[in-house]
Amino acid sequence: MQLSSAPGVASQLRRLVFETHAPIQFVDITDDASIAALADRVGPVDHVVSTASARARGMLADLQRENLRLSFDTKVIGPTMLAKYFAPHINPGGSLVLFSGVHAFKLNVGYLGVGITNGAVDFLTRWLAVELAPIRVNAISPGVIDTGAWDALGDDGKRDYFKHIAAGNPAGRIGTPDDIAGAVLFAMTNTFLTGMTVKIDGGEPLT
Repeated sequence: MQLSSAPGVASQLRRLVFETHAPIQFVDITDDASIAALADRVGPVDHVVSTASARARGMLADLQRENLRLSFDTKVIGPTMLAKYFAPHINPGGSLVLFSGVHAFKLNVGYLGVGITNGAVDFLTRWLAVELAPIRVNAISPGVIDTGAWDALGDDGKRDYFKHIAAGNPAGRIGTPDDIAGAVLFAMTNTFLTGMTVKIDGGEPLT
């Protein structure tokens, strides 16, 4: 089941859906009635993955309440409601996978809204892992990943930005959607993993 608007990882999961002939469902992550209706339509599930995101980038002086609210609603409150409505439908051994992000752990000027949203996801993951046990709850924290999220920079801008990031992180490269998809599969299938945020960021917070 695909509950996402994020590029890259979403396309990987969508391909998996097509390959397995699973039905595609749509949900408004910011609307409780939509989430509850989806849970009722889908019924029993093994795993729920939420990659939805609405980033509130910018300096503090430029941040708007509406953008911050949407960021939290999409990435924190929405997944909380997903957990509420889907937990009764998750089969034994199943899990919930959320998405945090590198700026929860690396503080960069201009990413305050993104950072506090992703930090809240990290905290939420641990709380849900305790409250929903034995359902496992984990999060993935991507670094800079080569997806359509950076296309607005233009070809030259994206190439220069990727080169700058790759030169500064210990892995020496930019992440790929396959890196993230592999981490999601690991989180779903490792039955002794819960309450953890798995950092797939090339070691960027270490620099």
